[in-house]
Amino acid sequence: MITREADYAIRTILYLAQNSKNSRQSPASVNLIAEKMEIPYRFLRRISRALQNYGLIECHRGKDGGMILTKELADISLAEVINIVNPQSIKLNLCLLNEDNCTRKSYCKVHFAMERLQKKLDDELNSITFDQLI
Repeated sequence: MITREADYAIRTILYLAQNSKNSRQSPASVNLIAEKMEIPYRFLRRISRALQNYGLIECHRGKDGGMILTKELADISLAEVINIVNPQSIKLNLCLLNEDNCTRKSYCKVHFAMERLQKKLDDELNSITFDQLI
């Protein structure tokens, strides 16, 4: 299950994607995004820092400040946004999060099955981009 933080990050990028698609991209304030996308302000501040540190958004301060996307919508996938804020939330099992977590992976049939499922999930989440979602 994706975390609340990942859900809020998706909502944030979705809002910015809609904003950039409707007009020449202008910065969207944290307050506006928090209100429109029903995200607690404190959560959004933390999420915006992670998205900015990753390089997915730029944040500008001041009267006309706010957030803007730095990538094309077709180049931003659901998987990318989720992985920025909480990569373990889309892993099916601990053994898939880090290869060192499982000493049985070379012969465990459950590991092999989970690995196949994880690949399908990863491929699907990578194929869904924000230009498709707006």
